[in-house]
Amino acid sequence: MGFLLFIIICLLLFYYGLSRLFVKAGRPAWKAFVPILNWKERIEMMGKPKTWMIWLFIPLVNILYIILMQAELLKSFGKFKWYQTFFGLLASPVYTPLMAHQEETQYLTPEKKIAFEKGEGKSTAREWTEAIIFAVVAATFIRMFLIEAYTIPTPSMEQSLLVGDYLFVSKVNYGARVPNTPLAFPLVHHTIPLINTKSYVEWLKWPYKRLWGFQDIKRNDIVVFNYPIEDFRPVDKRENYIKRCVAIAGDEIEVKDGQIYINGAIGKNPEKYEERYMVQTKDGRPLSINKLREKMGLSSNENENIPFGPGTYSLTLTPENVEKMQKLPVVEKVTASASLKQGVNLRAFPSDTAHFKFSADNFGPITIPKKGETVTLEASNIALYKRLITLYEGHQLEQKDDQIFIDGKPATEYTFAMDYYFMMGDNRHNSLDSRFWGFVPEDHVVGKPVLIWMSLDKFKKGFSKIRWSRLLRSPNSIAM
Repeated sequence: MGFLLFIIICLLLFYYGLSRLFVKAGRPAWKAFVPILNWKERIEMMGKPKTWMIWLFIPLVNILYIILMQAELLKSFGKFKWYQTFFGLLASPVYTPLMAHQEETQYLTPEKKIAFEKGEGKSTAREWTEAIIFAVVAATFIRMFLIEAYTIPTPSMEQSLLVGDYLFVSKVNYGARVPNTPLAFPLVHHTIPLINTKSYVEWLKWPYKRLWGFQDIKRNDIVVFNYPIEDFRPVDKRENYIKRCVAIAGDEIEVKDGQIYINGAIGKNPEKYEERYMVQTKDGRPLSINKLREKMGLSSNENENIPFGPGTYSLTLTPENVEKMQKLPVVEKVTASASLKQGVNLRAFPSDTAHFKFSADNFGPITIPKKGETVTLEASNIALYKRLITLYEGHQLEQKDDQIFIDGKPATEYTFAMDYYFMMGDNRHNSLDSRFWGFVPEDHVVGKPVLIWMSLDKFKKGFSKIRWSRLLRSPNSIAM
């Protein structure tokens, strides 16, 4: 909520400054506050082609054009110096109103702006080159340290977050990371599109460093982080995952029959968390999955809600949908999928069934490692900590019989250098999460999703594809 308030204040400051600039250009101040209309007015003021309006509606491309528009707006009011462009782009909520109140700030018509640039010896090609370079640099800086766009690709967080949700992820809430791989192709993650090659070089790497943030990760925060076990890439170039942080450093977590317990107390379940159920109909009568998806909002994953036999269906349901399903005249009974609540899962973390007989619905208890805390190391628990000590914190570890060696020296205990977190998806039976690959180190944390700016339903067409009720909402407010 604090970050959203910050964004709203920044927008109001910017639009106030824009309204003062509109007045200097002989245009009504109120038009600055009207979305889309203020784009049209600015494009006319700057003398740019009307086709710019089209680019402003294309995702990702529009980010570049919004930055270009701000750079051109600055020039339309006589701000041609590089430092004016720099501050005007990166601190526009503050710089725009300050610039608008300066007496020397006067509107230059497109013709006067072109004449000024020609007087400075700038060709059209040079002008565009400088504008694009500034836009790319600014967009890279914003993406790296402030905010980044993210798409929900899988149903592991349904029904809290849906496939087709487009999010803005704040880097400043938990503190932005200094990149591990500073030399990289701008505005892409780990692979350059089309040529399908690495977007970064590995001969220059910087150690983990996080800038000051507004808050610490709290239990039940939805968090974007780098996939921890993608060892073949640097940390900051690993795939981005999004899950709920159900336990923080120092917590003891246990899962009993699907219910989370934190430090011995029942953990808070998200309002819309899902589990898998077997639904039996009367006399083997069929169910319409498409109608159920429309009426109840069943998962968008076609492989989740399927016929399991005559009159038997495997469905992923929220607690609310379980109640609705039980009331349908065609339904005989709804039962939890027992196969997921019994036995030992060989894929469950830490893959040591001799000492840890865990499954997705019966897991733990284990304690989440905390920076500065020391644990006793022995053969019975080394599987929990081996990856943390070696791959995350950079030590050599050997085990000879029951003796453990760290960096060649006998070790009976270890003190952690980082905090760790336990992440789970709200779609509990269709989520690859900490129950399977373990703890998330603090250096893998990317940021906090703060706004759903678009949400598209792939099962619908036209404007009905847009989930209007989800637009401009906080993911954390929807998901709890």
